[in-house]
Amino acid sequence: MIALGEVMDYRAVVGGDRRMRDVVGVARERGMILDGHCPNLSGADLSAYLATGVDSDHTKNRTEVVLEKARLGMLMMLQEKCLLPEVAEALLALPTLPPFCLVTDDLAADHILAHGHLDHIARVAVRAGFPAEVVLRALTWNPAQRLRLYDRGVVAPGKRADLVLLRGELAAFDPAVVLSGGRVVARDGAAVYEETSPGPADAAAHHDGGAVDHAEHHSDAAPLTGTVDVEPQHPDGFRWHVELPDGTHRFRAMRVNSRDTYTEEAEVELPVRGGEVDWEGRATLVRVRNRYGRAGTVFAPLLGRTLSAGAVATTYAHDSHNLVTIGTSRAAMAAAADAVVADGGGVAVAHGAEVAARLPLPVGGVMSPAAAPEIAWRSEEVRTALTAWGWDHLNPFMSVSTLTLAVSPSLKITDRSLVDVVRREPVGALLSEG
Repeated sequence: MIALGEVMDYRAVVGGDRRMRDVVGVARERGMILDGHCPNLSGADLSAYLATGVDSDHTKNRTEVVLEKARLGMLMMLQEKCLLPEVAEALLALPTLPPFCLVTDDLAADHILAHGHLDHIARVAVRAGFPAEVVLRALTWNPAQRLRLYDRGVVAPGKRADLVLLRGELAAFDPAVVLSGGRVVARDGAAVYEETSPGPADAAAHHDGGAVDHAEHHSDAAPLTGTVDVEPQHPDGFRWHVELPDGTHRFRAMRVNSRDTYTEEAEVELPVRGGEVDWEGRATLVRVRNRYGRAGTVFAPLLGRTLSAGAVATTYAHDSHNLVTIGTSRAAMAAAADAVVADGGGVAVAHGAEVAARLPLPVGGVMSPAAAPEIAWRSEEVRTALTAWGWDHLNPFMSVSTLTLAVSPSLKITDRSLVDVVRREPVGALLSEG
């Protein structure tokens, strides 16, 4: 281990929470790199965070906060959503350009195969205004130095030969040949290295001249499957029961946007009849269900989208990866959630009450043993189905998966409660009785 990755509960760090203080303290005592996550943290709070030894940030910040953090020596790790022309202009205007890294976060397989990975981020950075040579350094030397990988990040004698030969102009960042440890491993976008040595099942299948069974080929993933321990999904499971008298009541709602993963607190009035919120036809509902065989189900209205009849369900939901379902009807939510449970985890989108697309992620409920091309086309189907449903976002996968990220501003939902992230407090869905 070389690093404590992404200290996300920055409010706990700043507030002196004992658990977080101990976690950070142990890592610091052992000389580890301390990587951070503190969107728009500034002033005295930022100084308190830095004082613990956490000295990098990979989140989206206002331009003035990017400059403040850079001036204080915090290594900025810029994602695609951070690469705005005003950020580039502000950093390049400094007397000395501080070191920064270009990074990715939550890129789906279809996006990577269609647009690229770090090469795509590099091209975005060039379009934002960063010189190509600055971008190259942010992809290579700066990350290597940050991770103390001093044997790479530069073409020089005695260094590890992890090399990429680019085609055409540098600013195009068009990889032609890739070498790893001095060996050519890819050429013109295709792998050219031999696969790793086959396991017993693979060897037997090849000896017999037959095809390798999908389950046998991925048998090493089996111990991590079967982790979604949830009851069968039925429309009744999406009835929102409350201890309220009949009448109209004000409820706290989550408002999402089409650009990033920030959420805002909003409110909506909904009728209650017979101890049940009558939300269908009036609001979009999000439900989080504990998927580890324990109790825990929380409901909340969701605003910010104009959705047709349908739903999305997923176990790819940071950081606890419970079963999250968002929908406009109980039938649609049950259909999507049931498909995810049947797949052992993953993502499913329902149009009406019929499943329109699904991405099985049976390994831990968040990964797949299938090959990248299969994952890519399934991801694209899910992305297309989400967009057709009305879930408009620059990164729909990340938009859905971070609704449960209870350290990301400003209102999130877990299997225990809604969470006011800034105040670090659980809050109820009810704002006031009508």
